[in-house]
Amino acid sequence: MMPPMNCGRWITLLVLWASGCSSAVPGRVFDASRGVLIDPQAIEWTEAERAAQIAVLEVRRGNWSSEHIVRLAGAEKPHVHQRHDVVVTLLSGRVRMHLGDQVFEMRAGDVANIPHGTSHWAENLVRDGASTAYAIFTPPYDGQDNEPAQR
Repeated sequence: MMPPMNCGRWITLLVLWASGCSSAVPGRVFDASRGVLIDPQAIEWTEAERAAQIAVLEVRRGNWSSEHIVRLAGAEKPHVHQRHDVVVTLLSGRVRMHLGDQVFEMRAGDVANIPHGTSHWAENLVRDGASTAYAIFTPPYDGQDNEPAQR
């Protein structure tokens, strides 16, 4: 039988457990094809990119997909990709994701699957900063397949 724990120990354990559950630690991307770790916190965004509502950095392009780090400081405009499926993993921050008729809050580690033809947009919920996401487009994003959609 274990000896009883005092109240201070329980509080300490609770704080340690809760801190381990928080999304304060940003996610990272491991890339086996290049043997490189992509740490979004280490990206040196330009002054113009930091001032923008949205900044996108292409990380990799292959025959079947392209991968991008997205810095979201504001909100996207509602849009549709008619020819591209997108999988978005939130690496840091919090966003309100509008996906078709659904609206939900994403935290670091959450993944959104966005099939082609689906209206979507994201809003940053971090008050004094930006959220960062990792987006995979299939086929590779061509920069053109972005049509406005209704809210």
